[in-house]
Amino acid sequence: MEFTDYQQQINNFANFNQQLGPYITGLNIVGGVGKLSEILIDVLNKQNGALDKKDIAKMEIALGDILQWISTTATVLNIDLDEISMMNIRKNYLLHKKELEEHE
Repeated sequence: MEFTDYQQQINNFANFNQQLGPYITGLNIVGGVGKLSEILIDVLNKQNGALDKKDIAKMEIALGDILQWISTTATVLNIDLDEISMMNIRKNYLLHKKELEEHE
């Protein structure tokens, strides 16, 4: 699935105070990252960092929630996720250009 398709489909489930727009959706990203952090801390504390299938499933759900709120925030700001992903690739290429060229 392309990011644009995901962004269009997930927008059907957007349920937030529209007046607060990117502020509330941005805070939901932070909340999702907090939830992911709780899962990771729990694994480190209880299992010495050993991930099992249940932990991975919890992380998958948390990552999905984060992706949903990133998508919703981008939609509120009229930014296409495909554009964000391409811009991020270009940015990382420029940051690591020297390293990449050394390995060619």
